[in-house]
Amino acid sequence: MYTSAEQYTDRCGIGRLIEKASDAYLGGFCGRNKYNPTHAVSWEGFGTDFSALVLKNHRHRLKVALYSHRADKLKGAFRVWALEHGIYRIRRGTDTTGDFQIDGEASIVRRELMKADRIELEIAPGSVTLIEIEQVKKLAPIFGRADLAVSAEDLKLKGQTLSGLVHNVGSADVDGVEVAVRDGAGKKLAQTEIGSLPAPDDLIARTSPFSLKLPGPATRDWELVIDPENRIKEIYEGNNRAVLIRAKE
Repeated sequence: MYTSAEQYTDRCGIGRLIEKASDAYLGGFCGRNKYNPTHAVSWEGFGTDFSALVLKNHRHRLKVALYSHRADKLKGAFRVWALEHGIYRIRRGTDTTGDFQIDGEASIVRRELMKADRIELEIAPGSVTLIEIEQVKKLAPIFGRADLAVSAEDLKLKGQTLSGLVHNVGSADVDGVEVAVRDGAGKKLAQTEIGSLPAPDDLIARTSPFSLKLPGPATRDWELVIDPENRIKEIYEGNNRAVLIRAKE
């Protein structure tokens, strides 16, 4: 009814089905009159060929069961959204008895994690994969940090001159932020530095303009990167890049 059979309205009585599916795959549900984000994970690259069940969704613990419906290995990734900043033990293994416990040997790694961090994953076909993430050391909260951001909507490309805006949407002031253009191999093609950029503590947007001279016409794999050396600790690093071919002429 949400795709080809019916026109969707808010009077279709299948909202509970959607809510339960969201609880299973994501660990939470957001909808009309319920805007507080409660989801634990989001999935990337798996398409619709897998099933997921979030078993534990806490600030310091996450447990998920996955099943691939493909005949071969399924590769993708997931992001964590509810875990607080810390060092975590990540256990991955197979449940062969249906009790949501890892049977046999498990792959174990330790990693620093915080909100929106991405973890790559490979799922074996025809079996239940369990992922258990548990905090072993709590680290300082991230929400007092700066958060630099750039959008292709703010970029303008005229000839070989690229101009645009850098945003600070975080909670701390920054200074001496590097802006660079890199090719697909990660090589810097042009760079500049912007001045101080305060935090929007008064809820008024804080931006800083920049202009770069490119060494040639932009190609599909060129991207603009803010703070390419990761010198500044931020709330989220995923908004520090923008593809040049989407810039306005």
